[in-house]
Amino acid sequence: MNKNGTRLTYTCINCHKSDDLIQSDVLSSMNVENIVDSFVVVKNSVLSSTLSQSNKNEKSDPLVKSLYDNKKLELEEIKTNICNHKISTKDAVPDNMCNECIEELIKSLNEEIEQLQREENLYVLEDMSIPFVDERQYKEKMRKLKEDEAKLTQTHFSLKVEANKRAKQRNTTENKINTFKSKEKNYWQVLMKQHDILNSTHADKLSNQRLLKHFDEEYKRLEHSNSTSWAHIWYEEFDGVKIGTINGLKLGRLPRQQTPWSEINAAWGLCSLLLLQMSMDEKVDFLMYRIIPMGQTSKMKDCESGKEYELYNQGPRHNILNFNTAMKYFLCCLSDYCKFIDKNKPSRDDVHYAIDEDLGTIGECSVEYRPDQETVWTKAMISMLIKLKQMRRKSITDRCCRSLKQEPEPVRIFPDFACLKELTMQK
Repeated sequence: MNKNGTRLTYTCINCHKSDDLIQSDVLSSMNVENIVDSFVVVKNSVLSSTLSQSNKNEKSDPLVKSLYDNKKLELEEIKTNICNHKISTKDAVPDNMCNECIEELIKSLNEEIEQLQREENLYVLEDMSIPFVDERQYKEKMRKLKEDEAKLTQTHFSLKVEANKRAKQRNTTENKINTFKSKEKNYWQVLMKQHDILNSTHADKLSNQRLLKHFDEEYKRLEHSNSTSWAHIWYEEFDGVKIGTINGLKLGRLPRQQTPWSEINAAWGLCSLLLLQMSMDEKVDFLMYRIIPMGQTSKMKDCESGKEYELYNQGPRHNILNFNTAMKYFLCCLSDYCKFIDKNKPSRDDVHYAIDEDLGTIGECSVEYRPDQETVWTKAMISMLIKLKQMRRKSITDRCCRSLKQEPEPVRIFPDFACLKELTMQK
């Protein structure tokens, strides 16, 4: 060991290079890591942050200046100690560094000292450029800023409340829009269905128009034809007495020729149908009585009382009074029809087949049925059939004459067809 230290062979802790180093007494007393740490502290010094955080409204702070001075003195002292005890490359001491590392460290310290000097100068210049501000003005300004902050906070709260209100209104409007969209969708669906129905109805309309035209032509044809030609009236003779027939059904009863009541009732049904058809062809209205053709169970109705009487007989146990009353009412309807056709001008034939409504006779023979006077009743029936045949012939003759003298009338439509046409036009 010499006066400056002890020669040892050791590896540098900084560059890890092995060499003969001399451990200096001064350097041995100093921890190299502290030197490096002090360098790092200087590089990342808090002085810059202290400058930025200091109150620039105040004059130069002596504390900051003293910090600069103390740090510079500390670095100068470290630098001087290192320079005074510079180690040769042949001397080595444990826990030390080589000469190259020491020189690099000294260079770094010099740069740091210069950086501190520049920062100090810059701080002084900035401190001199900051104008002086009164504390009362500063407090007044802070008070106004706080008031503005409170107003802005209140405004922000009001805007938030208004935003929530608008959000609720928007939700309500969206719900209404969705409802209207749903209604619109349903409307279009109904419209399309109605459109399909209209198309199908149009086809039905064309079909009904063709059917109506066919019915008009058919009605016109039937109007000029004999609608009662189906009824064939004749007679059969038994024991010198004639029994009238209609379509082969006997309308009469003799003691030795007991015609079944079912056949007589069916004959009455054809008679009632024939007289009703003749009245419809000539548009004759029976005001007092109404004919109800129902085959073997035909009836006559009193329009004033509304009571119905049976125009048929079912045997001895049947109510013969109703049967006789119904035959009288039928005879009255036949008399009204004859008056309408003859225009109250009786012809020669009416003398033999005159009708007395009050007595209920035709050709002086009563239409009332009595079991002991079946022959008289049978004569009255054949007289009535002959009267029906005469009136039918006159009606056909009159219509033919009218059709030859006058122009043909326009096509008339039955009430049912008129309703059908009206419904078709509505569709």
